[in-house]
Amino acid sequence: MKPRKHVWIQVNEEVPRSFWWAEFLKGHSWAERLIEEKWAGESLRWAQVVDSSRSFTLFARQKLLLISQADKALKTVKKIEELFQEFQDCPHVILLLSESAPPKAWPFEQWVAPEPQEDGRHEKAIFRWMDQIDRSDLRSCLRELELSLDAGQHPLALLQMLTRHYRMGRLVTYAVKKGLSEAEITRSLKLPGFVIQKWRKAPRYSQTQWTHIFHKLSEADLFLKSGYDEKDVLRKLSHDLCQIRLKKMKLLSARPARPGFLFGSPLLQVSPSFF
Repeated sequence: MKPRKHVWIQVNEEVPRSFWWAEFLKGHSWAERLIEEKWAGESLRWAQVVDSSRSFTLFARQKLLLISQADKALKTVKKIEELFQEFQDCPHVILLLSESAPPKAWPFEQWVAPEPQEDGRHEKAIFRWMDQIDRSDLRSCLRELELSLDAGQHPLALLQMLTRHYRMGRLVTYAVKKGLSEAEITRSLKLPGFVIQKWRKAPRYSQTQWTHIFHKLSEADLFLKSGYDEKDVLRKLSHDLCQIRLKKMKLLSARPARPGFLFGSPLLQVSPSFF
């Protein structure tokens, strides 16, 4: 297997990986397909890294060895040129992360991560997150979720926005099913026209799917307020909602609960506790 080029990544440690990783992948798309191993710090043992760089997984997959705080880790190396020579022949890829520039002996590529721009792009990630859930694109969805959290969005605020997204979607699809015009829906729900158009064109959820969507939202709300890891809760919720859209999750039959109302007509046979 022909080894790919190793890279020294110069990046501020305070900058979250999600801010620069997408930029790195634009010129190094192969990195996304490799099995990642993480190493870090002054306690790192280079003999173990070299051994790992020469061994394969059970399925002979190429690995990506990601070494953070590389400048600190290299302080323990007496003959740095010999270590880099070891890298020359290894079949895997090694990425060394550091705030500093690489040592003069570094024979491979250097890549400098861009500084995050205060242009509001990451603040809008919450909307892209919801869009990717609707498209069932889990990989993009999780990336946008990371950006939203890195931008300082509170997990409960993210859940609240997502819940409102589905509540409005349920109302719009019900109204469309009952034959109401876009003007009537806009007047009653006070939603922008593009939101209504989006839900009109979207694939329809079944009653059972709606049941499980609101169940998953309610479940995530409970988990967040019970002290579970916030990122894990939202990642699992994203996964579950994508699976529901793709009809890959085993769904239980819908169980009627109290109805909601829109324009004086029954709306939901299943209504979440926070509806």
